Amino acid sequence: MYERKNARGRPYLTGRIGIAKVLIVETDELSDGDRIWQVFLAQGPYPPENAAALAAEAKQGGAR
Repeated sequence: MYERKNARGRPYLTGRIGIAKVLIVETDELSDGDRIWQVFLAQGPYPPENAAALAAEAKQGGAR
């Protein structure tokens, strides 16, 4: 995961879990004084039939 800032300077996290794209953004809500974050998942650009090949590559330490 990578921490970034949006145009208004608010932090968010972005990255990947396997082939899924992940976006985590801070909401304006608090729970017992703690910030609440919302998670968004989206299908990555790789078709599901390539998932096994990508997993094997990651296990070997390869990078795309």
